Amino acid sequence: MDQANWKPNGIAVNSIWVTASHLLFYKEQLLNKLEGKPITTTVQNNNETFTSNNDEKSWLEIQAKMEQVHRQLQNVIGKLT
Repeated sequence: MDQANWKPNGIAVNSIWVTASHLLFYKEQLLNKLEGKPITTTVQNNNETFTSNNDEKSWLEIQAKMEQVHRQLQNVIGKLT
């Protein structure tokens, strides 16, 4: 978790955690689109997709969710003609 939140001092960059959150948000939107589900969003702008919590449970949850969404995308894309 500490490594996922790490950012170098004095440089405006995103941590691995916030980058993963951002990617997960858009991968979920893509999955919904490919499955014909409504694309729903609760964010007002792109910056709101770069989020992180500072606890181990949340980091483990985002990792599990990312793997789940990857597998679902792989399955849906594999069925496309």
